[in-house]
Amino acid sequence: MNNSGLFMIGVLAGVEIVPSGKLENGAAYGASVKLKFHIQETINKMIDGSPVAQQTSRTVTTQISTTDAELLGVQNKYNTKIGKSLKLRLEPADNSRFKLLGDESDLPVVAKSS
Repeated sequence: MNNSGLFMIGVLAGVEIVPSGKLENGAAYGASVKLKFHIQETINKMIDGSPVAQQTSRTVTTQISTTDAELLGVQNKYNTKIGKSLKLRLEPADNSRFKLLGDESDLPVVAKSS
C-alpha cells in the first residue's frame, strides 16, 4: 500500500450527482459525483483590540468524474458512507496552490491491512 500522496480526510456530509450535458454556450461537460464535506472551525476576530472566538463552517466539494452509465452506482457507493470518515487520495493539477493550515508531519502514518 502506498501512503504517499495528497489526501483529504473528513466526514462525508452529502453526495450530489451531475449528469453529462452542455452549457448554454454549447460546451460539453461530463458526468460527475460531488462529495460534500462540512468543515467547522473556531476562528478569532479582533473586536476593540480583543480576540473573540467564533464558530464558523464551510463546505468543501470533491468531484469524481464518471460516466452517465456509472453515475448511480458511484452515487450509491458514497450514499452509504454519509456520516462516516473518509480518506480520499487526490490528484491535483500541476502547480496547484494550497493554503497550509498546519504541519502534522510528526503524526504516525497508519497503514490499513488487507
